[in-house]
Amino acid sequence: MPTKAAPPLVQAVERYYTDKAARHGATPAGADWSSGRTQQVRFEQLLSACPRRGGFSLNDFGCGYGALLDTLAFHPAATEIDYLGIDVSQAMIELARGRYPNAAFVRAASVPRTADYTVASGVFNVKLSVPLSKWTAYVASALSELFAATRVALAVNFLSPSQERSITELYRPDPQDWTEYFTGRGARVELLAGYGLPEYTLVIRR
Repeated sequence: MPTKAAPPLVQAVERYYTDKAARHGATPAGADWSSGRTQQVRFEQLLSACPRRGGFSLNDFGCGYGALLDTLAFHPAATEIDYLGIDVSQAMIELARGRYPNAAFVRAASVPRTADYTVASGVFNVKLSVPLSKWTAYVASALSELFAATRVALAVNFLSPSQERSITELYRPDPQDWTEYFTGRGARVELLAGYGLPEYTLVIRR
């Protein structure tokens, strides 16, 4: 699957995360996360979509500085996982390559190959000043492309809906919206919530 240029609204997000990487380096703060502990909890939810045994290919969309590989190193099938990290920020890709020189990373706004599983951690949380309707349309397009490039299951997380309206730069969709979006397209959707973070994870299976 060929990659394509990032749309303008994603270019703004790329600049946001590039600035975070420049300020904080290869740390959770560099990827706009609060701590390594919460990052680990998040990764465990996403990776629950993958099997515990046997080899498989995995696309890590929005890989940041490659932190998911720290968790994958303890996976029972670690040596059998065909991993590819994808991120729109060149600064993030350079940090990831510095940490994991033997892993595969590519700068792109879309996934360049089909894999058994795809994970996307926090990719859609920051919309900045993009109008909600326009961002939602982008998310729908991006999720459809990710699922089309996934043979077995796509795992993606979102911030939970909140009554707090002061932070309009964040995207907080109702989980029912994306559950209905994919079940209407014949997928099976599992909602993971209640794991101690103000977010939820959707596991979307064929």
